[in-house]
Amino acid sequence: MTQPTLFWFRNDLRVKDNATLKQVHDSDIPCIPIHILDRKLSKLQMSLQIACLTSLRESLGELYVFQSNKPYSVIRRLVHKYQIGTVACNHDPEYHARDQEHLVDDSYQLMQAKGNDLSAVWHEPPGSYTTARKWVLSEVEDAVAGVQTLQIHRDDALYQERHYYPLPEHEGKHPRQQAWKRFRKFRSHIPGFQKPDTAPNALEPETSVLSRYLARGCIGVRELWHKVHADVEATLADDQRSFLGQLIWREYYRMLAYQDPNFHQQEGNRYSKQLDYGYERDDHFRAWKYGKTGYPFVDACMRQLRREGWIHHLARHMVACFLTRGDLYLHWELGEEVFDQWLIDRDYAINAGNWMWVSASAFFHQYYRIYSPIAFGKKTDPSGEYIRKYVPILANYPDKYIYQPWEAPLKVQQEAGCIIGEDYPAPIVDHAQASKRNLKRLKSANQK
Repeated sequence: MTQPTLFWFRNDLRVKDNATLKQVHDSDIPCIPIHILDRKLSKLQMSLQIACLTSLRESLGELYVFQSNKPYSVIRRLVHKYQIGTVACNHDPEYHARDQEHLVDDSYQLMQAKGNDLSAVWHEPPGSYTTARKWVLSEVEDAVAGVQTLQIHRDDALYQERHYYPLPEHEGKHPRQQAWKRFRKFRSHIPGFQKPDTAPNALEPETSVLSRYLARGCIGVRELWHKVHADVEATLADDQRSFLGQLIWREYYRMLAYQDPNFHQQEGNRYSKQLDYGYERDDHFRAWKYGKTGYPFVDACMRQLRREGWIHHLARHMVACFLTRGDLYLHWELGEEVFDQWLIDRDYAINAGNWMWVSASAFFHQYYRIYSPIAFGKKTDPSGEYIRKYVPILANYPDKYIYQPWEAPLKVQQEAGCIIGEDYPAPIVDHAQASKRNLKRLKSANQK
């Protein structure tokens, strides 16, 4: 009897554009498809995960889901109990270092391909975004063939396994269908799209909002790349490739994360400067995390993040700058942890890469360019409608004071129904003084 293959779905919850799954399909060997919930998820993250898993199960005809913070122990148990001949999964930067330590075993064959990124077209770690862009633009492969059918090995005993997690009923649109619907709606905006020109505080996102679907892998980046090329690319001038550039940044960070097992932290990280940011989860950190800094734009962003699991890319930059080099001088790892907990589009490599960037620890060296928690939001939302939505206690403040309510005369505060220092916090730091002080520290650190 042929020994079945165990396919471990991770951040690649789809059957199309799934390189290793295609190899399993072509081998014509019975497959046991599994997913392991191996981390604590927020309610919003879990909702999307359940939707993706439900959709994947319908595509496959079966999917066994387990819940354990020790995923490799689950794999070993299933291998030995069900006499698995091959363990198959795609390379994934979130698991790559652990795979090398825990997934190599003489008792089975390991089948892996790079199925959730474009890294297969890179022959060595790209030294820069420019290098990555050249490789991707010239060598990306058409590798989006789908798995139409898969011979599933079914065993009722799997439902009784330790850590087995029965998927709850999920109603609503499939996330994959939602993703392509969003793409079709956004497609006409791609030629004129420039990420830096979009508003971080728009009440309706001015971006594609496809990151959550890419992060969970219910659509593949190669699929998306080819849709852009097929539907839009012929009309794009060289200065109209910002959307494709965002995909390349994603792939650039993922490729670097494959190369360094410490990509998610400063210590031992070949890319990160060893800066002296503080690690204290103190009152300042908690104020930042829960949107109580006294700076309305910062607080609105953090409250939207907690409520909706998403904020605009530039809003992420602004709040990250406030936590690190701009105001609080706290470590990027603390912010990375919060984003990992709350972002519905959480992605191991992109999260770490962007936090290193904004904290001026790696990739970005203009540390003296600091976001103003006051002026930055005013540029695109002078009347503060975004603040009024997410910090409603300030809703009645005049436009003049909505970004700096502490400057409002007491009478204005009373008329607005919000007294600063009582109903809403006063600023936890003076931005002008804090940023000046932090700039000196970073200048000193960069001169060493």
